[in-house]
Amino acid sequence: MINRSGSIFLALFFMFLSACGGGGSSTNTGSNTSTGTVAPQSSGAINLTWTAPASRSDGSALALSEISGYTIYFGSSVGDYPYSVAIEDPSTTQIDITDLPVGTYYLVMTTTDSNGQESGYSNVAVKEVAS
Repeated sequence: MINRSGSIFLALFFMFLSACGGGGSSTNTGSNTSTGTVAPQSSGAINLTWTAPASRSDGSALALSEISGYTIYFGSSVGDYPYSVAIEDPSTTQIDITDLPVGTYYLVMTTTDSNGQESGYSNVAVKEVAS
């Protein structure tokens, strides 16, 4: 179970976001009497880049060797993050989240230490995935 009480890390990091619009494909469907076209399913990606936190919320130093990973939570409204991506390599500072439907996404990030304690959410980042 993830411990969210106490926000053990100072979750200060910088998220630089960029999105790539994607295309879909048209599919010809129909029967012997009619044909139609299905609207393309547009999708894209969000690229996230961050800097690992160097201190805990109490101000004490936090070494990279004390970080076990990160989790990125996201969804289509602030405070509601039904999707997550776990990053288990603490030296990772960049990730692409791909195959996202077109729309606006709200993202937060947490850091987990080697004792399994997870920080509170970072500031919210907002990114638009456009067609």
